[in-house]
Amino acid sequence: MSGGPGQGGRDVRIGERGLHTLLGCATDLLAVLSADGRFSFAAGAGAGLFGLDPDDLPDHPLAERTHPDDRDRVRTLTARWAALAPGDAATAVFRLRDGSGTWRPVEATGCNRLDDPEIAGIALTIRDASAHTVHPLPTARDAGERRRIERELTAARDAARAADRAKSAFLATMSHELRTPLNAVIGFAQVIEMRLPGTDAIERYVEYATAIRRSGEHLLGIIDDVLDLAMVEAGAIELAEDAVHPVDLMAQALDMIAMQAGERGVALVPEPEPGLPPVRGDARRLRQIMLNLLNNAVAYTGAGGRVTAGVRRAGDGGVELWVEDTGSGMSADGMSDALLSPFATTNRSLTCSHGGIGIGLPLAARLAGWHGGHLTIDSRPGPGTTVRVHLPAERVLATDVKGVAVVA
Repeated sequence: MSGGPGQGGRDVRIGERGLHTLLGCATDLLAVLSADGRFSFAAGAGAGLFGLDPDDLPDHPLAERTHPDDRDRVRTLTARWAALAPGDAATAVFRLRDGSGTWRPVEATGCNRLDDPEIAGIALTIRDASAHTVHPLPTARDAGERRRIERELTAARDAARAADRAKSAFLATMSHELRTPLNAVIGFAQVIEMRLPGTDAIERYVEYATAIRRSGEHLLGIIDDVLDLAMVEAGAIELAEDAVHPVDLMAQALDMIAMQAGERGVALVPEPEPGLPPVRGDARRLRQIMLNLLNNAVAYTGAGGRVTAGVRRAGDGGVELWVEDTGSGMSADGMSDALLSPFATTNRSLTCSHGGIGIGLPLAARLAGWHGGHLTIDSRPGPGTTVRVHLPAERVLATDVKGVAVVA
């Protein structure tokens, strides 16, 4: 073996015996593995740390010397080293037994030199890693756990991307929903300001004022829904609980939606169950639930259609609010969890054509949850949709002989 020029330009040549002496001073175990993982050469003072005699290692597989839990992985590792591009290296950690019989973590670096005729194998360096923060090579169970974590991370990433896309679509729809009534407010206000119909056209001014009022109410409804949903999602909502009569609540919501239903040519049909007891809850929030269900039903029901609203006693002693429409209905995919997720709708094109920003049902479901209840949907394409909100039995109040609500 020849080295570079020594002191004074003199070539330094080391024979095989000198080379072995030099390698014997190395603190690591230096070795060469065949492609199938057997030792073909070993040297280095580090071998003594592991109770290994370098002269006994040739023809013995490296995997046989490792911890039983690491052997399959080391065989795989050896194959990986052999598959590396010539000259490339890879490092891994596994366990060898030291001179005292204790399993000790080691760091092994293998370099593919199979194409080098002087080595014709995997050049291997093994050093003690017990002083470092290292862990044994993962077992099959560890690998399975890692794959599970990777799948969960992938699912979380995909969910985050889907949520980001949904919010972007929500903002686009929100922009459309806000601009339309705002344009009406500004446009009609400018017409009045400029006295275009003439100072005596009182009836025209009344029509414009009505359009402005309706647009303003529409805007207020959108803003209220967004703010309410934000409060619910943040857990900042507080219920002002009192005795609420479900039939009165249903009637109020029907009155509030009557004009919108009339303009769309949709008939409203009330079906209250007589003699229902009051429930304990937030009257404004419960009315909002019913109004959101009615808004959705009217929006998706064509002219000549019918929307039926009712309240009834549930089989478990609770109370159920329900709204049924004769609209186009939804497929099973449309009733997936995404339907009740904020910023998502079953069909973005339908939302744009029918109006709304797609948070009516999610908000109703959240408000029902705050009352200890839940929302369910029954629908299929064609016959229409029925949405039910169930309030639990513990929300139902009894009444005394004078009709005053008392805790049941």
